Amino acid sequence: MTLAVEQVDAESIRRRRFRVALDAARGAGERPAARLLNALGCAIPRVDVERESEPLPEYLAALGGAVVRDGCAVGFAQDLDGDRLALTTETGTAPGEDYTLVLVVDHLLRRPHASTPVVVKNVSTTRAVDDVVARAGAELVETRVGEVHLSRALKQRIEQGRVAFGGEGNGGVILPAVHLGRDSLIGIALVLEALAQRDEPLSERLRELPRYYSAKLKLALSREASLIAAVERAFPDGLADRVDGLRLRFADGSSLGLRRSNTEPIVRLVVESPDAQWVTRVVSMLQKV
Repeated sequence: MTLAVEQVDAESIRRRRFRVALDAARGAGERPAARLLNALGCAIPRVDVERESEPLPEYLAALGGAVVRDGCAVGFAQDLDGDRLALTTETGTAPGEDYTLVLVVDHLLRRPHASTPVVVKNVSTTRAVDDVVARAGAELVETRVGEVHLSRALKQRIEQGRVAFGGEGNGGVILPAVHLGRDSLIGIALVLEALAQRDEPLSERLRELPRYYSAKLKLALSREASLIAAVERAFPDGLADRVDGLRLRFADGSSLGLRRSNTEPIVRLVVESPDAQWVTRVVSMLQKV
């Protein structure tokens, strides 16, 4: 907790006296997060709910309601072991766990740096991160899915004397100055610093970021070969890479990826595009394969 406070302009946060709703799902991150928020001068309406561990938008209705009811600037949702972070805006809307990392990366890239920063993310993380990295003139590195791959890539760049940070689109922020693992506490501190430094609500700040529509599905492992064949037939114009499974990227920013899960006997499908209808069509097609 102390390390997280040391990485931000704590006084600027304290001056704002934010009201912040916290939904830790009764998990391990609740007490450390509450101590952090107290140290940053925040009032904390607690949301005491039992929910699924993943802080997905569909599980955050109680948090969104508390944010609106109590006049909070932001709602923070952790997973059960406290390493992932999702947000709700002051309107009670949950933008999706991907946008924790997008917002944090955008904020960190606005800081002065001694050298060109390196942002590390995995192949399943939204392309919105790529866009804010390109806008800032920074360098992007992509890895396979898995925290260890991110940590190794970050460690390598730091040993080269580079400024590096990043994380996963599931709400896992990694700031190596704290440590090389996902950490919801540093995510909380950086989001609050971003809000403190600009006098605008979170919903407005998010509107400045690139927006993509996405779908994430779990499919039977037995369908892997037929899915890959169907994707290759249907999208011959996609630029393919096989850093982790098969991913196709398209000129308009759309992408789709298929990979075997590291933790379950399934295939994970991620479809993303600036066009919501394209996402719907692709998902519908692949569900029929």
